[in-house]
Amino acid sequence: MKFVKPCFYDSFKCTAGKCSDTCCIGWEIDIDADTYELYKSLQGDFGKRLMDNIVFDGETASFKLLKGDICPFLNNEGLCDIYINSGRDYLCDICSLHPRFFNFSEDRTEAGLGLCCEEACRLLIESGNRLTFITEDDGKEAFINTPVEDMLLNARENIFNIIYNREKPLKKRISDIFKFSLKAQKDIFPDNNITPKGFSQKPFPDIIKDIIKLMLNTEPVNGEWTEYINKIEKNADAVLSSLNSFVPDDIVYEQLFTYLIYRYFLKSAENEDIISVIKFALINLIFIYLSDAYSFLLNKKITLNNRISNIKRWSKQIEYSQENIDLIFYHLNDIL
Repeated sequence: MKFVKPCFYDSFKCTAGKCSDTCCIGWEIDIDADTYELYKSLQGDFGKRLMDNIVFDGETASFKLLKGDICPFLNNEGLCDIYINSGRDYLCDICSLHPRFFNFSEDRTEAGLGLCCEEACRLLIESGNRLTFITEDDGKEAFINTPVEDMLLNARENIFNIIYNREKPLKKRISDIFKFSLKAQKDIFPDNNITPKGFSQKPFPDIIKDIIKLMLNTEPVNGEWTEYINKIEKNADAVLSSLNSFVPDDIVYEQLFTYLIYRYFLKSAENEDIISVIKFALINLIFIYLSDAYSFLLNKKITLNNRISNIKRWSKQIEYSQENIDLIFYHLNDIL
């Protein structure tokens, strides 16, 4: 079985108490069945503390969050008391694996680092290098891909090669990707009744405003998102004006677009619709670009920390809510 990972995957290490936006706050934390049984077996004061801070509804165990949605085992130094008292083996799957994600197909597991994590964002964009991928053999039994899976993998590789060509501006590369994807849609899914739609001919400012409106309608993950997106809507005209002086960094958006294609492209097999996945990636890329422009408007410059904050805010809101992902897919053709 192949194991595929981004080039920076093995460099990731949780920054723990140094993290400015800990994943131990603001998330529901379910406990997998094996770890729950392990917790029940713990004796002594810490074992009692564990069980006193777990709720079990008959099917799923989870931690009882404190006021502010804080994990009860997050201490004042920003560290995990479970890790300190019992070691890594006693972390539940979510805590042990986050922010890693995994996509599975017949012959491979594809791993990545979700961009809700500031350290994952830093590793992605700080180097300025192309986002490339490493394939290893994990020793597990592999199955044979379907012809469609193989064609999608080949198509994605072609898209990566287009993205990597830095001799062309990113806007031209994305246009080339869209043209290639229209052909790939017909070649890979010839019997699909979907008629691929090209890009909207709406002026770019109208597309921006439609994306803001779409993001306003997503289900907020927290109050910070609501406050942020309302400010962007209120200052939409000023943000649009700032685009005249805000010079985008093609390298950063290339890296982000590569990440989006890597994470989502193979899902086009589910609805036999490649074009929708490309549009999904582009809408989210434009929103991150818009967030950077808003940071530029406020600060007259854009810093690495600004970029990381904008990426992780978007990721929390969209990538970790299937409801919000579905909403964007539903409105794709209304916008692009």
